[in-house]
Parts: sequence; C-alpha cells; structure tokens
Amino acid sequence: TRMINQVTDGVDANIKDQNTLIYLRNIHVLVNESGEATLIGTIINQKDTNDALIALAINKQEIKIAPIPALLNKPITFGGDIANAAATLPASGLTAGAHTTVSFFFGLGGSVSVDALVVKA
Repeated sequence: TRMINQVTDGVDANIKDQNTLIYLRNIHVLVNESGEATLIGTIINQKDTNDALIALAINKQEIKIAPIPALLNKPITFGGDIANAAATLPASGLTAGAHTTVSFFFGLGGSVSVDALVVKA
C-alpha cells in the first residue's frame, strides 16, 4: 500500500463537512475529433441530507444543466451504459493527453474542482 498507483483515467474528490459527504469518482473528460468534450464520472451522496448538482464547468467554461438531485445512495452517472446525466461542451479546444479543470457546484455542499485527464473518445 506504500506505492499505490491510480489505475483508471479518472480522478477522485470528496466534499465533506458536518452535513455533506459527496464522493466524486473516476472523473475525466472525453474529447472527440470535432473538439466536443464530454464529462465522465460518478457522484454519490452518502448523507441523508439531499443536495443537488446545480452547475458544472469544464476548462472554466460553464455547461448549462438543470439541477440534478443528489440523493442518498442514488449515483449521478455521466457516461457509459448506466448514465443518468450528461454534460458536453462543444468546441472545447481540449486535446487528448492534456489535463483540464472540472468544477462541480452543489446547492448545499459547495463546490469542488479536480484536475482531470482529457482522453480521446
């Protein structure tokens, strides 16, 4: 355990305080040949206090979304076969292999930003 390596492309983060425990898992960004960036990852609320994801930003560019409820043990999943949310940024200017800032804004939990890998779609 002394030399743990990250085994996925995504990064993890947590928002934790007295009323909030939200996990962000495997966060990364897919970019296609036309430059459209798509968020990939999962958000899990581990507290009884209901929250909502109210805004997102990739590469400091806001992505318009309707608030997404973050309920106890009801994952919000971006991308893949089990996706129940989507966030894309057209003409992002991102290139595969780079890193970019992805920011998440919650109604009660505040915000968190991660340095996410950009992966070719």
